[in-house]
Amino acid sequence: MSQDAYTRYPTQGGYLGFGGSYELKKRWDIAYDSRFSINRPRNESNNLSTFAQQRTNNVFAQNLTSVGNKGLNYNITQSITLKHKLDSAGSEWSTDASYTFAPNNTDQNFSTTFISPRTFLLTGEGELDNTFRFLTAQSNLVKRFPKAFTVEAGIKTGRVWFDNDTKYFFTTTGDRVKDPVRTATFRYEEAINAGYVQASKTYKGITLKTGVRVEQTIMTGRQTVPTDTTFSIRRTDPFPYVYLSRPVMRIAGYDLRAYLVYRRTITRPAYEYLNPAVRYVDPYLFDQGNPALRPQFTTNYEANISFDERPIIAIGVNETKDIFTQVLYVAD
Repeated sequence: MSQDAYTRYPTQGGYLGFGGSYELKKRWDIAYDSRFSINRPRNESNNLSTFAQQRTNNVFAQNLTSVGNKGLNYNITQSITLKHKLDSAGSEWSTDASYTFAPNNTDQNFSTTFISPRTFLLTGEGELDNTFRFLTAQSNLVKRFPKAFTVEAGIKTGRVWFDNDTKYFFTTTGDRVKDPVRTATFRYEEAINAGYVQASKTYKGITLKTGVRVEQTIMTGRQTVPTDTTFSIRRTDPFPYVYLSRPVMRIAGYDLRAYLVYRRTITRPAYEYLNPAVRYVDPYLFDQGNPALRPQFTTNYEANISFDERPIIAIGVNETKDIFTQVLYVAD
């Protein structure tokens, strides 16, 4: 089996943003930011599938799948920030919150023309309605002490709500017949709560920074159509880190610094990696998620030389556990 596909992705979009800041009192500042965008994506794809005998290359089956999408997406983001300057040394307390609302609607038309061994046409259409909402709030404190000693601490919470309502239909003799396999409805929620504390000290140009971040992850997914695939994940994980740096030289007014780094990070599987419902791509390919996936954790040991905080040469080791990736299987 071989496939040859061609796709075009034209998009029309517009963007509007405005904001402002105001000094409430001495050392108090408040800022507001508003953003709005609209996009009208269009794409068309054609995928030719050919089946041939391996030894002789004689073609015994062939079909052409065409898919067209017309979408309309909005994105509305509102944010507010409050800052308080604690002293003349640069100590600061800042708090901000933002909310994003982003509906996404797509109309899809698809058809498969079977060329051989016999000719017939299969057509259909889909209605994909998604709504994404994201709320985040955080508060951070930076306190600078004499002799280049700094303590930082903060908390942050983020909430995600994602609703999907997808309807697919086959078109036969001018009538629409519901496709029970591709039609899906699900709701996904995610909450990530985090807190951190770190301290840094500079002595004779050498800076040591160390700290720890703790994150609580709460994920819940519930699919009601075509089948119930409810899952829930709750976990709390620590992420320590250590940075040691010293200046090497200055070039054009910028510091060239050497760093030694140790840190632990997390990468979470997205919802589509977890949802076990079948999603058809074409007549011969479908994918589905695995609700047993765990987050992957990476421990990083690195030494680098950076120019203006951008690494230009580095050597290190990454140790990653519970790697998740997409794999292909031949279905029964």
